[in-house]
Amino acid sequence: MSALRLLILFLGMGSLIDFTVAAQPQAASDPLPSGPLLKRAPDSAQWLVYSYLKGAAEAGADPKQKPAFDERTLVKKTGTIRCEITDGALGHNYTKWCSGNLQAQVYPGVKDPVISVSSGNSGASASDFPGFDWISPKNYIGIRKALGMDCLAFQQGGGRLAYVSVETRLPVMLQQSEFTYVYQFQTPPAAIQVPPSEVQEAFKVLLERSQRAARKPAAP
Repeated sequence: MSALRLLILFLGMGSLIDFTVAAQPQAASDPLPSGPLLKRAPDSAQWLVYSYLKGAAEAGADPKQKPAFDERTLVKKTGTIRCEITDGALGHNYTKWCSGNLQAQVYPGVKDPVISVSSGNSGASASDFPGFDWISPKNYIGIRKALGMDCLAFQQGGGRLAYVSVETRLPVMLQQSEFTYVYQFQTPPAAIQVPPSEVQEAFKVLLERSQRAARKPAAP
């Protein structure tokens, strides 16, 4: 059986951690434990998401020649406020603030945030962990090890593999298309987050615009 070996540099640990997961898990051999397949993050939570382009960190790759990760996102959630700070290996950096279905992306050197409204079944208001909406009892394949943890494993055509901690029911790893995503949960934030003033103002303008549109009478 082939295996995908990834080298991950966790900030603050100062060392490379090598973990191996089966790239082609076998058919289900364990009964599905009771309980939710995937939980939402607690109201106060913080985690890192590392993303790797397929092949960028396979066994034998020289870590001196390749970045430790392609993209790293620090997610902080406090109540209905969520902040995502993304650092790309090639300098694609930005911060995204979410409040309910309102979203604002802030880019370095750009004065005004880019604002948008997510639909009811997408965005941070619908899910804390995008990309896991396809997992179900039908594509459960058993309990597998990932990052040294016992995980519920799910598989779907098109190269999708998902690993969810048996103990916490929070994500551990997701393989999807050309990318692999690894989740590392940290100590929750000590205080409620407050978006910067320019983001708060952008949210206010967007909310007022949406409310005016909702009050506008329909055309005869």
